[in-house]
Amino acid sequence: MAYEVGKTISVGDINSYGSTNSYNLDKLWGSGADDYGYGLKMILADGEAAYANFPTVSPGDKIRKVHWAFVPSQIPVIALHQGTTLPHPLSTLRFGLDNTKSAGEVPQEDYKIGAADYASVPAKIDTNIQTLYTNRLNAAFQSPYNITSTASLSTTWSDKFVAKFTVNFGSADAARYFFNNGGQIAINSGHGATIANTINNLINDLCGDAGTLIISSPTSTSPNSGVVRISGINYTGLVKVGGTGTAPRSVLADANYGFYYFYGSSYTANTTVRLHTQYSDMGYTTNPGGRRYGAGGGYSGAASNYSVDAAYDKAGTMTITVTVDEVPNNLVVQAGTYSTLTLRQPANNYGVLDNWITPTITADTSLSS
Repeated sequence: MAYEVGKTISVGDINSYGSTNSYNLDKLWGSGADDYGYGLKMILADGEAAYANFPTVSPGDKIRKVHWAFVPSQIPVIALHQGTTLPHPLSTLRFGLDNTKSAGEVPQEDYKIGAADYASVPAKIDTNIQTLYTNRLNAAFQSPYNITSTASLSTTWSDKFVAKFTVNFGSADAARYFFNNGGQIAINSGHGATIANTINNLINDLCGDAGTLIISSPTSTSPNSGVVRISGINYTGLVKVGGTGTAPRSVLADANYGFYYFYGSSYTANTTVRLHTQYSDMGYTTNPGGRRYGAGGGYSGAASNYSVDAAYDKAGTMTITVTVDEVPNNLVVQAGTYSTLTLRQPANNYGVLDNWITPTITADTSLSS
């Protein structure tokens, strides 16, 4: 519909922007599906109720101020969350304050259609919403309130250090909302008891070389590729940050297994995917004094390794197991090995969360030996 100064708004346009178009605000802001939907309730105006989905308008019903006001006000909010520059800023598209007008009628008072608006306004709104769809998994920033759990071993070990984390998002939708809003899982490990030329230094260096492994959310249509931009940094589904070791290798090839790999049809619930495996440059030196760790010299042929294995039940619970494996074993590693899992929470500055559940983490090291 062509909009002109002081003229009417179409019920069809209101509904299309809100929920009926293939590109619509409800699918982005509300519950959505798959990698669409932030799980946010819609507060259409001051004093109005919060809606889980955009309320449609039936032909013959009145278009209230809250229906139209949501369109030009919510588009910039979503763009702010994503860090998206809108191709067509909508600062002039503020329509009336009067609840008494008939369906589609623009009130002839404050915030009526401005002289700068013209017949192409509907197409420009559609273009803006399509741009928001393209950038839907980007997030300009995250919450400063992370959820962190550290699993540490207070005893010695001589075979494996195992830290098993269980992340409970509360529901499958809550897990979607976490990643769709820009949430991430970060895993890093270390060993505090460094003793020169011993297995303790090897374990410390191995954990340091592994860096921080970050799981993000590339799109479900391309679960093993794609890039999201979060807090100004580009991430694939699986990224190693820091650490001096060589790039990680997956036992299932060099794929970027982000959240939507686990969510997709190609993944069977609770099947373990190894996200990160050994660094072949880590091993024991061979010398006349017997096996010991050193910075140079010949290797024994076996390599201690660091791995992160993840499984998802498709119902809101992810299990992440970090293993530091001494190969060959039997050298005593002192107490102090640890692994930390951090949930980098999405920002929540924009509205009332719909069925949002704060995730919880439990940690267990009982499988260490």
